[in-house]
Amino acid sequence: MAKRAAAAGKRIVLDIKGKDLTGCLPFRPLVVKPNLEELLQTYAPAEARIARSGELGDALRDLVARIGREYKERHGAWLVVTRGSRPTLFWDGEALRECPTRPVDAINPIGSGDSFNVGMATALEDGATIAEAVAEGSRLGALNAERLKPGSIE
Repeated sequence: MAKRAAAAGKRIVLDIKGKDLTGCLPFRPLVVKPNLEELLQTYAPAEARIARSGELGDALRDLVARIGREYKERHGAWLVVTRGSRPTLFWDGEALRECPTRPVDAINPIGSGDSFNVGMATALEDGATIAEAVAEGSRLGALNAERLKPGSIE
């Protein structure tokens, strides 16, 4: 799909992991948005269990920054790494940044990642910076989690 989308001149947002993710990078996605555990499963499987604990030490932060830098320089892609209720990490072209998440009374988190992607992609299409797009994605992901029916943001 990524190959066909790239050939058609479409923008690509990847929310995948492992070989699927690395195999799509040559098609120059606009954004790669795994969650932290998926990113670690792809690049540092031994560290993936740390993602579940919520710990983000200097070594993991450095790894995410290195991958973000590489994605932007080699593939033209923004790296955005969601972490559930914890701040979202993203490479802004200069440094690894964090976007805070809004505390919510989550009813059903199903579809929150998709809602995040829609908000982020729409904001980028409208000319937002990556920081603005991540904030919009975070906003829509949180709104989705507050609802019983996935994708029913009003």
